[in-house]
Amino acid sequence: MQGAARHVTSAFEIALADAKAKSSGIPVHQLFGKVQVEEKRMYGVVDAVIKKTIFFRELEMLEGLGINLYKIRAVKEDFEKLRGYLKKPDEEALKLVLICVRTLRAPLKM
Repeated sequence: MQGAARHVTSAFEIALADAKAKSSGIPVHQLFGKVQVEEKRMYGVVDAVIKKTIFFRELEMLEGLGINLYKIRAVKEDFEKLRGYLKKPDEEALKLVLICVRTLRAPLKM
């Protein structure tokens, strides 16, 4: 399965689990047995193609939520612009650990 089909399947599975939990009067997570709580770090997603001021406003908003791990969506052409954005005095304070390159090509057929 690819693309939209995966999203539809996931949405359908979530809806079924939600309906079963509601009809049973229990939280959804209890359908899957005993849950061990693990703390996971969350990351925020920012587009590199937006204006510099908006880019940093989005990063500040994420930091306000306690999120300091970022995934920046960019195409190859955006890397120079992104490098320019990050030449800011507080660059060291920015914990930028994840960059995702998005391509517009179709997946290779095997």
